[in-house]
Parts: sequence; C-alpha cells; structure tokens
Amino acid sequence: MVFWGRRSGFWRLRQTRFCKQRGLVSQRTHATPPYTRQLSIWLLNKTMSRQNDYKAEYEKYKDVELVQGKVYAHKNTGIHKFRLEAYDRINNVAILVNIDNGHVKSKTAHWARKHLRLVNDS
Repeated sequence: MVFWGRRSGFWRLRQTRFCKQRGLVSQRTHATPPYTRQLSIWLLNKTMSRQNDYKAEYEKYKDVELVQGKVYAHKNTGIHKFRLEAYDRINNVAILVNIDNGHVKSKTAHWARKHLRLVNDS
C-alpha cells in the first residue's frame, strides 16, 4: 500500500486539510488541481527553510575539534562513552568505538560534533 503516492487517499486528505486551513477550497472531498500548485509552492518554501536551518546548525558546530584517540561522551545521556578511532576529513566520517562493549559505529562528522563532548582525562 502506498501512503505517500499522488493517488492515495492519504495524500488527498493531506491536500484537503492544507487547502481548508488556508481557505483555498470549499468543503469538497479532495483538493482541486489548481490548488496543488499552491501546495507545491508551500512545500518548496518549507524545504528551503529546512535547508537554511541545517546550514545555520552546521555553521554553529563546524568549529568543534575532533581529535583521534580521545574519549568522548554523549551530550544528552553521558552514559555512553566512545573513543574516536578514525576521522576521515575528506568523506566527513567519524569511526567511534563504544568503550563498554566494543561496538564500532560510523557516524558523520557533523553528528559527532553536535552530539559528543570531550571527556576530561582526570
């Protein structure tokens, strides 16, 4: 079953809600084709704003230094501790090893900069 297909009932319901909230269509069962252009413009604007949000977030964390061999902890929990095994600057990939169980994770450098903090050696 396709949930996001153009012809699915869920998509029509979503179009109807969008158009009704903005007063673009009367009480019909689905949005009429002229209003799909306004829907696509709205989706395009939303996508552009998400891209701008990501750029702003990237600029916020781009100066955080990642050092190989150091121990990092997850910012939110603090329970999970990782050792940065390798950091590939060309592909922006950080290879992390969980200190407790030895599992290896491959994360993007942006994720590592955002979610990890350096643990003091003392």
